[in-house]
Amino acid sequence: MKSTANPSQMIVHRDYRNANDSTIKVYDNRIEFFNPGTLLDGLTVEQIKTGNYKSHLRNKQIATIFNELDLIEKYGSGVRRVIDAFVAYGLPEPEFEATQGGMAVTVFKAPGQTTGGGVNGGVNMGPMSLLKLIQTHLGIKRVTLITKTAQPQRTVERWLKQLKDNQQIEFRGAPKTGGYYCKNT
Repeated sequence: MKSTANPSQMIVHRDYRNANDSTIKVYDNRIEFFNPGTLLDGLTVEQIKTGNYKSHLRNKQIATIFNELDLIEKYGSGVRRVIDAFVAYGLPEPEFEATQGGMAVTVFKAPGQTTGGGVNGGVNMGPMSLLKLIQTHLGIKRVTLITKTAQPQRTVERWLKQLKDNQQIEFRGAPKTGGYYCKNT
């Protein structure tokens, strides 16, 4: 799974002929993303959510660059993977809507999570999302964790240290070829 809620994907999907801005709005209970550009070839949001459609590249050169950087796993599979990842993490399914000449996506915080969690959310949710990645990708390398989380190297290293200090993960193997594993595996 590539980085799940990676706003850089907005770069790949935006319609650059449209003068409107791509926007990201952060609220206490949700984050709203908007990208200019209507769905291509009569495609519907429901088709995109099921992953049952033929993918068409709006920005082929940009998509090629992202693919070469290993930021795209498979053309046309992103929305389904995002939905699956949110559900796997216990988060509500994101809402996707074709609206006002563009695409709007709203992601919500976990049910029962307190509002105004700024520091708390960063301290608790970051390491936990990293732990879930390690659980599903045994032997994952630090550089891959940085790519998949779209977080700065120092942030990922801090989260790894927290998980190691809490005896939740361990590094196995040689420094250049080894990877991270959960302690219970």
